[in-house]
Amino acid sequence: MIECQMAESPRCGVLTLRPNAAMPWRYNLYVIGLFSLGILGFGIFWTTQGVVLALPFGVLEVIGLTAALWWVAHKAQRVEVLELTELEVVLRSGIKTVEREFRAPRLWTQIDIQPAKRKIDAPRVFLCFRDQRVEVGDFLNRRDRYRLIRQLKQLVNGPKRLADSE
Repeated sequence: MIECQMAESPRCGVLTLRPNAAMPWRYNLYVIGLFSLGILGFGIFWTTQGVVLALPFGVLEVIGLTAALWWVAHKAQRVEVLELTELEVVLRSGIKTVEREFRAPRLWTQIDIQPAKRKIDAPRVFLCFRDQRVEVGDFLNRRDRYRLIRQLKQLVNGPKRLADSE
């Protein structure tokens, strides 16, 4: 998901990039509870029938499911904020705090768009300054990456030049 806030001065703005929303944690807990009842009921039944390892492996399955759902929910909270001002390009990314920050002068920063290698892949977007190269929106899906490219072209070229090229 991409949110664009245009600044008052031309060719300046803030792009906020987020992955597509995952299921809220409360619904994940419902899924875990539902699977826990089924798996543990199955494990208890087979343990009473003499298959002793059914219950411990059922508990391991529930633990694995919980860990996988937590990991997906945690990764879905990642945010990247790309700020283009008249003098500077700032890219901040992280989950709850800023974990990575890239700053470069705007005049010397290039936006490199690598086309997709296969039809099902999305193009990759990089900010390049000297020997630094940082990918923007690597977690976005194909449609959102094309939207990111369109928004970046509008911010860099300005709305008038974009309208002339179409």
